[in-house]
Amino acid sequence: MRLSTPVGRCLGGIALFALALGFLPAPADARDPDSRTGVPADTLPRFDDYPAEPVDKAPAEIDFENSIEQAWMFRTTLRNAAPEGPNFAGHWTIVTVGCGTSCQISFIIDTLSGRVYDAPQSTLGVLHRTDSRLLIVNDPELSDPDGPAYYLPQYWVLDGTEFRQIAGPVFD
Repeated sequence: MRLSTPVGRCLGGIALFALALGFLPAPADARDPDSRTGVPADTLPRFDDYPAEPVDKAPAEIDFENSIEQAWMFRTTLRNAAPEGPNFAGHWTIVTVGCGTSCQISFIIDTLSGRVYDAPQSTLGVLHRTDSRLLIVNDPELSDPDGPAYYLPQYWVLDGTEFRQIAGPVFD
């Protein structure tokens, strides 16, 4: 609908009013990433900054004996996810499990050895790619800078079998 018509101007005015009151989200290009992450937008980590070479090999069976202790508690979920193969950092499968309101725990399965390791906990999910070692905890598009701090995005890099936080709020 064109805004030059009376109806279009009216709807446009209503939309602007709703945007001003916070009923509508701002367009993506108008959002200030700094308020959501505390990191200047031009220095936010990007997936391409942390490359990983995808591996095309059948995933190994999960090795519960040599994995973290918690893995056994989530054995059905992990066993169901493992055959799907790598979805993170080349040869890893990341699995996220709900653990209550605003709580998600994640694990990574090494598809070469079958071992399960801890991954950072999230509130609003995780973003990841097979060709990158970067893990974004709490999707920036879903985070609320005025909400609890644990909703803010965190940026982690997988180094070997451990995660290292590189940006975002640090929690003890």
